[in-house]
Parts: sequence; structure tokens; C-alpha cells
Amino acid sequence: MPDETNLTAAPETFKTAYCRRFGCAPGAFERRIFWRCLPLRAWPAALFFKLFYPSFFNADLEFLQGVGACRSSSQAVNEANSLGCDPALNEGILRTPLGLRLSGRRLVRAAHEIWPPLVRPTWTPAAADPETARFVAPTPKVPQAPKSARSNPPSAPPATPLAAKLAPRDGQLQAGPSRKRSPYSPTGARSRKG
Repeated sequence: MPDETNLTAAPETFKTAYCRRFGCAPGAFERRIFWRCLPLRAWPAALFFKLFYPSFFNADLEFLQGVGACRSSSQAVNEANSLGCDPALNEGILRTPLGLRLSGRRLVRAAHEIWPPLVRPTWTPAAADPETARFVAPTPKVPQAPKSARSNPPSAPPATPLAAKLAPRDGQLQAGPSRKRSPYSPTGARSRKG
């Protein structure tokens, strides 16, 4: 049974939810999410820099610490969207050509694995405020025909001959073929040379 004494408890952070879901230690969160969000094509170069220049990815690890403090999927997605605008993560000769930068799509995917995106229910007045919902008239039910009457569709009217449809009715004049107007003549009549 859930603890009802602390109803104002803050939701858990992305870091604790990620560590609980994937079974990693909280101290290893930044390292694990770093390798998960780094594109596979950048792994060889990243391993090289991790061995010979370990402080190269300090800005990335600090960014991931900030992501770990997020308390909802929308906050994590906002952080992932700001990833491309952060100059500390995108500057440098080596980051862009070698692709040594975190992938925002992979970070969003990881956030949605922890907190699946919600399907928004349709809005109803009752869901908004039960007090105003009682003033909203319910939608009337449309009476339907009995099931036996619905199973047999009405037959189509008998087909009439095409000539009868096209024949002029009493009092109507039938128009002759229309003349084509020439764009070159002001009166619209075509001139014949011959």
C-alpha cells in the first residue's frame, strides 16, 4: 500500500530512476548514460580521448549531471533539446568532424524508457471540474432502427436511360455548342485566313 502520509513528496530524479531501472550504481550514472548517448561511430575516437585526454569530456559529464537532476520526462526532453545549443558541447575542431558529442535523440529515447510518454486523454468537463459538469447537457442518444431493418439496405431506384436524363424539359431551351474565343481578337471571334 502506498505511503499516504507524505503526499507532497517530490518525484524521483532521472538519475535514481535510471539507476533503479538498469541496475547501476548512482556513482556510475554519468558514465553509463554518456556511453549510451554517444553515437556508435564516435566510440573509437572517444575511447582514444578517454585514455589520453580524460578531461576532454568534462563538459559532457557536467551536462549529464544536470540531466540526472530532472524530475519529469518533459524536463529531460527540454534538456536534450538544449544539447545542440550548448556551446561548451559543440565547440572545438574535434567535436563536430569526429562526431564526439552526445546525441539528443538518444537522450530523449533513454528518458522515454524511464518515463513513457503519456497519452493525453480527451478533455471532458467532468474531468476539469465536477461542479461545472452538472450544467453541461449530456449528448442525446440517437435512436436507431431495429437490427433487422438495418441489415437489409433499401434498394436503389431503377436506372433511367441516359437519353431521358439529357433530354430538355418542357420550357427549357437547349443551348448550342459554345464558341471558343480567340485571345488575339478584341471581339473574341477567330479570323480565318484562306
